Amino acid sequence: MGIGSGIASEGNWLFTIASWTQDPAISNAHVGVSDDIHSWWRQYPAIVRFHRDVRTTVSYTPNIAREVDYVYVAPDAAVAAICVLVIEVSGLQPWDIVTGPTSNYTASGTSLALSLGAPGQASFWIGGVGGNKASSGQAFAPANYTTLATVSQSNGVDTSADNILTSAFRANSSASQSVSASASAESMSGFMLGVYLAAASPIPASQNPNWPYTKFEAAFGAGFNTPNSELIWTDLTNRMWSWDETTGIQFQLGQLQSTNLAMEIDNFDGALTPVSDPWSFTATGTPSTHSFSR
Repeated sequence: MGIGSGIASEGNWLFTIASWTQDPAISNAHVGVSDDIHSWWRQYPAIVRFHRDVRTTVSYTPNIAREVDYVYVAPDAAVAAICVLVIEVSGLQPWDIVTGPTSNYTASGTSLALSLGAPGQASFWIGGVGGNKASSGQAFAPANYTTLATVSQSNGVDTSADNILTSAFRANSSASQSVSASASAESMSGFMLGVYLAAASPIPASQNPNWPYTKFEAAFGAGFNTPNSELIWTDLTNRMWSWDETTGIQFQLGQLQSTNLAMEIDNFDGALTPVSDPWSFTATGTPSTHSFSR
């Protein structure tokens, strides 16, 4: 927990860089990021490879609606240590397009490289590297980047609860990025992403300004316990025919109520049918066994 050095202003962006140390023998931990004005945070998996003892990620929320007082970062499994840094960035335009995230990992290494290809237009770049040895002298200070505050944690006795987070950003570049971090031998993970400085509005020019622009997406293959950072969204806006929703009252105002939703979606090609075609199944029990197929 910590107190920030400023007050977040409407229209600015917030980036959260987090690194955590975990037992690689157990399931990977993820972190969820939110704030006290309920912004929509764009979150990404820490690294695509599993069973690593250090994980690092970058999340962000663009164009905040008003002042944010608290940012919450919570792991969904046991961690030995976690370091978090939240920064506010001004000058980015309202709409966001990610040029691409990238991640990397090294076990007992002395350097870690991160790279991203050239974007379609000028972009803001930010990256973070986490390690599991606070005394490693870890540094992430690429040329033309501005370094951010180093955050570290240790139990003061050994390295079992160590984590060190170093990070940096580049305010404006349309070139490909190739950066690296250095340290004495330790396990390191890194994460980097870029966003356009002035992304185009996603709202079609033909959109009626008297009606809100609606975008409908689905995260196929996800379940109730799937972390937000692992959701992969598919745009189904052009399939939506109608949407009718009655929202339940907020729990602060009375008994918790569910939301009733009815919607119509075009499934002309069967792509949204939840079973494969042809399908078959067998039902067993009294008085007999039946098989069904189509």
